[in-house]
Parts: sequence; structure tokens; C-alpha cells
Amino acid sequence: MGLINAAAKHPATIARAVGKLEKQFEDVRVPVDSTIDSLLIAASLQCMTRITLYNPASEEMKPADNLQFRAGRIATIPNPQPGVWTVRIEGAGPYSISAQAHTTFWIHNVELAADHTASVTINSPTPGVRFKLIDAPASASQSLALIEAGANRYSGTVISGFPQFRIVAEGADEQGYSFQRVYPRLLEAKP
Repeated sequence: MGLINAAAKHPATIARAVGKLEKQFEDVRVPVDSTIDSLLIAASLQCMTRITLYNPASEEMKPADNLQFRAGRIATIPNPQPGVWTVRIEGAGPYSISAQAHTTFWIHNVELAADHTASVTINSPTPGVRFKLIDAPASASQSLALIEAGANRYSGTVISGFPQFRIVAEGADEQGYSFQRVYPRLLEAKP
């Protein structure tokens, strides 16, 4: 129940990755911008050795609100330092990582039509939002050309090189820190 309540208080998805760990470790980068006042990290790994959180200065973080499990970790970091954070998973097997935030903006909606037209609603703090597609493990990406189609709405044609993908919005906040927002639902390319 605690994770459900924590997730509801952190509606913006910053990073999401799923896959199978077949090497010693995997690092997932989490860009934290100046609008984020709380960060929630939830990671699971079937045969977990260790899950470590690093701040932008590459210092290991051990937040007070931290739950360790046999195959996972959930941590809430209040007022996280802006910059690129790292979630490192060590072990083997299937994994899932989600970084969510309490912030003033996120991707509110994505609609993908049968004609491959996408409509994305995001209340970005700055102009010049760029979009891309990422595969399920978040290890590969491709550009997505969407144009502004009204207040907080962008649209364009999606031609994905991935069978399943997520839509990502990125840019820089008013203080120059990189932001990233991920639509959490995994979408499927339609033939």
C-alpha cells in the first residue's frame, strides 16, 4: 500500500526501464531538473545482489525513506539535487526500474491512432521540447518529430523501429538543467 500511495504523490515518470540483466551490472541514468521536489525510485531484480543510488556527484545515497527487499528497493529522496542521478542494479535476471517525481509538469496523455498519428499533452515549463521513442529496456532510442498543435499539445507521425516503445519528452528547465518525462505506458507499433 505504501508504494501505491508514494506513486500517487509522484505523478511524473522520469525514467522507466525493463529487461533482463545478463552482465555484472546495469546503470540507469535519471535526469533530475530543478522543478522536482521529491524523487521516488522503485527497482526490482530477480536475483538481486545490490541496488545502489548515486547522486550527481557520484556519491552513494542512503535516504531515510528507504525500503530494501530480497529482490528490490524503494526509496524516496526529498529535494533531490538537480543533475543526473544513477540507479545501479547488480545481480541477474529480469529487472524493472521506475523513477517518478513530484513536480509541476509531466506528460498528461498520449493518443496513438491507427494511422500512426500521435498526440502528446505535456505542460512543459519551457519552449523547445524535443521528443523521442525508447525501447522497453530504454537502451535504444530514435527521434520523434512532433510539432506544437495547440496549448500543451504536440502531434505528428510515429514510425517506430521498436515493436514496443515509450514516448519521451526532453529539454532544459529555466535554470538550464536537463529534464526528461516518460509516458509510462508501453505502446505497440501497429502494422
